[in-house]
Amino acid sequence: MITVADFISESQDDFNSPTTSTFVSRMGDCRNTLSVLEEALDTDRGCLSKMKRSIRSIQSSGNEHVNDMMTLSETLEKLGANAFSKEKEPELGTAFLKFSVIIKELASLMKNLVQNINNIIMFPLDALLKGDLKGQKGDLKKPFEKAWKEYDTKFSKIEKEKKQQAKDAGLIRTEVTGAEIAEEMEKERRMFQHCMCEYLLKVNDIKAKKSVELVQHLVEFFHAQSNFYQEGSKTVETFRNYMETLSSQLQKIKTEQDEEKRRLQGLRTTLKGSLTTSLGRDTQQGYTLHQLETDVSHGTFKDGFLHKKAEKGMRLYQKRKCTVKDGYLSIAHSTSTKDPVKLNLLTCQVKPSKEESSKKYFDLVARDRTYHFMAETEEEATEWISVLNNSKKNALEVVFDGDTKKNSLQELTQNIVTEITKLPGNHICCDCNSEDPKWLSTNLGILTCIECSGIHREMGVHISRVQSLELDRLTTAQLVIARKMGNATFNEVLEGSLQLDMKPVKGSSMEMRKDFIHAKYIDHKYALKVANVGDSLQDLKKAVTTSDLSLLLRVFTDGTDLTSVSDQLKQKTALHLAVEKQGKRNLHIVDFIVQNSRNLDVKMRDGNSPLHLCAIQDKQESMKLLLKAKANISMANDSGESALDLANRFHFWECKELLEQAIEDKFIQCENVDIEWCLSTANGDDAVDFSDDDLDENRTTPSRRRPNSVMPSGSVSPRFHHRSSSDRRDRLQSDSTDGEASTSVLTRPSHAPPVPPRRTGKLDKDDPMPPPLAPKPTCVSHGRPASLHGRPPVIPPRALSKSTENLPQMTSRSVARQGSITEHDGIVRPSVAPPAIPVQRQSTLQRPTCPPPPSPQPQVTVDKPSPKMYSQAQKKRVKALYDCQADYDDELTFQDGEIIIVIGEADKEWWIGEIEGEPTRRGVFPVSFVSPPL
Repeated sequence: MITVADFISESQDDFNSPTTSTFVSRMGDCRNTLSVLEEALDTDRGCLSKMKRSIRSIQSSGNEHVNDMMTLSETLEKLGANAFSKEKEPELGTAFLKFSVIIKELASLMKNLVQNINNIIMFPLDALLKGDLKGQKGDLKKPFEKAWKEYDTKFSKIEKEKKQQAKDAGLIRTEVTGAEIAEEMEKERRMFQHCMCEYLLKVNDIKAKKSVELVQHLVEFFHAQSNFYQEGSKTVETFRNYMETLSSQLQKIKTEQDEEKRRLQGLRTTLKGSLTTSLGRDTQQGYTLHQLETDVSHGTFKDGFLHKKAEKGMRLYQKRKCTVKDGYLSIAHSTSTKDPVKLNLLTCQVKPSKEESSKKYFDLVARDRTYHFMAETEEEATEWISVLNNSKKNALEVVFDGDTKKNSLQELTQNIVTEITKLPGNHICCDCNSEDPKWLSTNLGILTCIECSGIHREMGVHISRVQSLELDRLTTAQLVIARKMGNATFNEVLEGSLQLDMKPVKGSSMEMRKDFIHAKYIDHKYALKVANVGDSLQDLKKAVTTSDLSLLLRVFTDGTDLTSVSDQLKQKTALHLAVEKQGKRNLHIVDFIVQNSRNLDVKMRDGNSPLHLCAIQDKQESMKLLLKAKANISMANDSGESALDLANRFHFWECKELLEQAIEDKFIQCENVDIEWCLSTANGDDAVDFSDDDLDENRTTPSRRRPNSVMPSGSVSPRFHHRSSSDRRDRLQSDSTDGEASTSVLTRPSHAPPVPPRRTGKLDKDDPMPPPLAPKPTCVSHGRPASLHGRPPVIPPRALSKSTENLPQMTSRSVARQGSITEHDGIVRPSVAPPAIPVQRQSTLQRPTCPPPPSPQPQVTVDKPSPKMYSQAQKKRVKALYDCQADYDDELTFQDGEIIIVIGEADKEWWIGEIEGEPTRRGVFPVSFVSPPL
């Protein structure tokens, strides 16, 4: 090693006195010094590149934050204007406008801060990386290496000549000193010293820019941040006094609204009783709101004989062959020469006979006439009624679900493609900058022109899988990566070191395009590189955990196996980690690894492959991608269980269905995925963004409460408290036949949050009830459970035993834990009815003046999953947060503050427990009504 000061001193001595200088002996030290400096520069280049990516990410997220704040400000401004002009509430209008102003001012400050980080740090850092540190390791010292090579070559030549002269003179020379050839080698030494001096000057300049100047830029940005926080504090402080005044005004407005609501509820109760009375007296023949009781177990097809009353006869019933199939009822004539009458059940309704008291008789009200039927027995009549209603319901579902699903999927796919074309850089070809590219690489998420797409196809599907946006039928599963990538993000990595003049253009030849595309996608010649293997694995784990697609792409181009182990303790690969982290917004990380990996069946330490992990954690969307990519379905883990076995054991029926169909080589369900596509609205200035709760309120979902043991369609008692939008729709039917007011048997305060809804799905009569979804994590304040903040918890659904025949309306059946059925003659209700829970939003479903006949609501019979009982060591203590009165005699009644010993688990939402010190008070209870384990 030689220092800069020593190099200057030695060079000056050699320049003044070449024959006495010792510079020749230090030339080796000069070479070693340059090698060390080159290693240091390469390390700095890697660190500064990471710093640049981080700052770019901060800048991008900051700009998005500013845009969101401006959108929020504009929305609040519209709400304020609406409150002034339409709702005539000036206090609320003023509040909305003031919040709009403060948010706009804070957004302006944030925008300045984002601009400062770009101008103060990003610009000089980018200039350094693209200027002095441009290129790869060793580029700076190439002139020096050339000068050293010339010196070494000439020195060897002169040394050889000197030794030959000595040999000719009969002498033997072992070496030649530098002083002897100092004058002959002076030019080469001067060139060596000059190149060394130039290199040290560049290193000095780079060191100044990456150290002193960079720290100065950071100081400037610190001052900009300080100004941002000070100005933001001043802006918020100006509104403090107004906030205190607004709180008192809001309390007054809330009181007025509550009084108005109370009066409306009283009027509604009065009108409801009047309507119920009038409906009870109405004996008009025709369609009614309620369907007869049905049993879904009878199916949708039946072929047999019924006695049909003659159209003009008095009481003459003629035996006719009848067939129910595909939503139609066929009635044969007495002679086989005539075609049977075919009735569309969608335009018919089954009703009890008005003329006969026996249950063997029933009527079918069609569009133009009423058909009167008689069965041989009452049981057979019940079966015919169930089949007719089931077939009608099935036909209605086919009408609404068939074309609607197909059209909605096509519309969704087209909307996603539109959003993809709007991503940065997607207006031009990723490889040649041609305008309006129409070909998509599904595994890379980029758009190319038709010329470049042909070269992509030649490279093979292991490099790029190309589909046309216009000619091919794309599925949503093929658009996951493209929705997040974009040509700009892709080229920032794959063309990070590319010279602009090296990229093909629209008119370039196919040979030039092919050479460039092969170098870009196969050799990754122009891609940004990771410093070493250790950094690659760390970056791979970081990319998966933070859902950073750009960083994942860089690791991929560096040649790192995307299924490398990221957790040495559990031998967990990046694909396992991606599956665990998969949610509605980061499925693209899983898809990129799946489509660009060599092995999808790599196992963890416990022998579970990524497909096993999907089955264990109910990751349906990741499972679709793995099955679509031909992951091994039959592979077993260390316990000898396949993914299908695990899905069965954990009762994840959707995963089970996907696996069973994949075993039969049916992958139709894997073509579309359910994620948040973040599609922009195009409804003009009046577009309104709805929250997830609003969408759930308007979406037809199964009831969130525990289902009754007996639920006859059309005769549901309104005494049961309905807790979801679908229950409220059911209550419209029950209220029309019973005028009694709804009361809840559950007493609790009105400030606890609701239990999250269950997943929707259709159940056949033999299918077991799927397990309920776990509640979403919510914020906890001051150490208390999240259920203490918000609306009261809704009792979650609980799987019950098989129900028996329906009871009269005033009688309920409950199911005991052991599966036995007990009967009681009434419904438990509190001595004082608790106040009804305020409805935050009004359902968009309104009852029409002349409603069409609703689809029958069959009783779905399911098997109750066996409860899990705890051992003595597993038992835990919890504290009741609310008063709870049991709906059924197998449930537990308790008061706020009582301690409950948890002795078992019925399902994820219902526990089994007993009151501490009172073991006779035992039963099941909802998890959301108690605290976490003490």
